[in-house]
Amino acid sequence: MEYDHSVASRASLEILQGMSPHPWQCILLPMGISCSGSDLADKDGDAFQELWDFVAGNVHEDCSASTLEELSPSSAKGYHTDVWLVHADTMDRLRAQPNFVAAQRRLADAQGQQCEFAEQHVEPGVCELMCQRFQDMDEAKKVCSARPTCTKVLPLEDGFELRGGAATPGSTQVSAWVKLNCHF
Repeated sequence: MEYDHSVASRASLEILQGMSPHPWQCILLPMGISCSGSDLADKDGDAFQELWDFVAGNVHEDCSASTLEELSPSSAKGYHTDVWLVHADTMDRLRAQPNFVAAQRRLADAQGQQCEFAEQHVEPGVCELMCQRFQDMDEAKKVCSARPTCTKVLPLEDGFELRGGAATPGSTQVSAWVKLNCHF
């Protein structure tokens, strides 16, 4: 479902969860992530791997509306989160899926690494970490280094945002700090 972080979305999610005899778990994906058929058909492609990295990195046991609000950007107008609601048995099957396991391995491998960044003009790409803003460039780079889905740090007027690789159609080039070589 598209959760647009409104009062109506919150009420709808709470009603949906209240009707279910079992608690829901969820996967939260940022808006604009690329998952077209051609991207997913290429099992060795970057878009396919990136989608699995986003999925494995955004599983939440508590899928209450308050959790979604806590994880959402506070000032990104028009932003929504794609929410995949699943029961525990489905989540268990997903966690056993080889692409999910590989993505978890990539996430674990990325912890503790330090990446070099270079300033370049690139397409902004999809929000990483739900458009969370960082006040400090060093902190933003540190968090970006530890997440395979983060490919760049985008300076904004009031801080920095982490962005992924998938770009929205028609987006223009902007100045960003692009993640390059990573090492432990």
